[in-house]
Amino acid sequence: MPHDGLYLDNFFELAFTLKPLLARWFCLAPVTRWGVPEQRAYGVTNKLYDGCLSRQPAFGSTSQPATFAKHSGARGDEQRGPSMKSGVSRRIAWVVPGPGSVSLIADMCCRRAHADGADVRLLTLRPLRDPRFADAPYALDCLGLSPPFEEVPERMLAWTLAQRRDVLMLNSVEAAMPAIDSLPPSVKVFEVVHGMSPYQLRGAARFEAALDGVIAVSEATARIVQARLRDASRVHVIYNGLSLPPRPDFDTDRTDVVFLGGDNSNKGASDILSIWPAIAAEGFAGHLHWYGPIEPSFRRRIKSLPMQDRIVLHGPVAHGVVMEALSRAGALIMASRSEAFGLVVVEAMAQGAIPVILDVPDNGVNEIVGSNYEFLCPPGRPKIFAQALLRACAADATVRRRLRAVVEAKFTDVT
Repeated sequence: MPHDGLYLDNFFELAFTLKPLLARWFCLAPVTRWGVPEQRAYGVTNKLYDGCLSRQPAFGSTSQPATFAKHSGARGDEQRGPSMKSGVSRRIAWVVPGPGSVSLIADMCCRRAHADGADVRLLTLRPLRDPRFADAPYALDCLGLSPPFEEVPERMLAWTLAQRRDVLMLNSVEAAMPAIDSLPPSVKVFEVVHGMSPYQLRGAARFEAALDGVIAVSEATARIVQARLRDASRVHVIYNGLSLPPRPDFDTDRTDVVFLGGDNSNKGASDILSIWPAIAAEGFAGHLHWYGPIEPSFRRRIKSLPMQDRIVLHGPVAHGVVMEALSRAGALIMASRSEAFGLVVVEAMAQGAIPVILDVPDNGVNEIVGSNYEFLCPPGRPKIFAQALLRACAADATVRRRLRAVVEAKFTDVT
């Protein structure tokens, strides 16, 4: 399906002229598509700010009852088109389920919006315990709920009315989506699709009429979402990004590699079992640092591999531990079979670790590095993957600096 509605120049035509402000709170960066320079949105912040949304309150009173009765002018029935109001919305909320990578992306966007002077809040269904949220400059609210989240729609509706939000950005919170059909049409609601699992994809289709737009984090994800909607033009691509970490030492020897998939076959764990003997046969001299939860049965399979003494199993660790490991590693093994975007690839590039990627179709990771990337390897060819991994570890500082420059130019906020 063509992507005529996906790119940033058309995103300006999004309902109620919301896009420029949202793009400001993601990140704009120039890229080239089909040889034509254009602007594409990336996940954090910086280069565009147009006053586009109304300063008018979304509600006349904060005492409106949180019920699921339809408001007059029900969502999905109103005439969609540019808003006649002027000014900038100052009330935006990001809604996330709780701990996890989605909450970290939302945190970066909330910090950018707060820096722009917005009244921004991050609402979670479950508590966040990550210490990085301790210094959040924006308001952080939690519904304090747990699965099966039966109270979420009513509680989120009441919270939205009380907090007088103009814009809701829903992130992997399908349990909350029944509430949006009861919101006034003046509240603009977007779903951000971060994954390709059926659970993450079905919300947009079920509540399409009530949404003002769907944001996919890659073109591969967008194509899958579009196929599920009646109106494909509702889907827009805004890539994720990151806050640029300190520049690592590119000149040190980097012989170790990192894998983050635990025992998850969809993340490439089973592929590592088949690739590792080829890596060992090629004379790999470093260590494989394997992160993520691993069941005992899978751990036994790892222990049966050749040169298993060079495989270090770390289990689940804090994000900062992984970033420190990437800053010393020669390569990241990225063998995911299905990845909506693959932010860890961008993080590895920023830290000087070269991503060695399994080339599978409809994978958002490939959009980060491009089809001519030297370390893109075909599935089912362990020797080719092993050789690419050793080349990555042996690469000089020039290659690592070049990948860091790509991140600085396309996936972060650089001043």
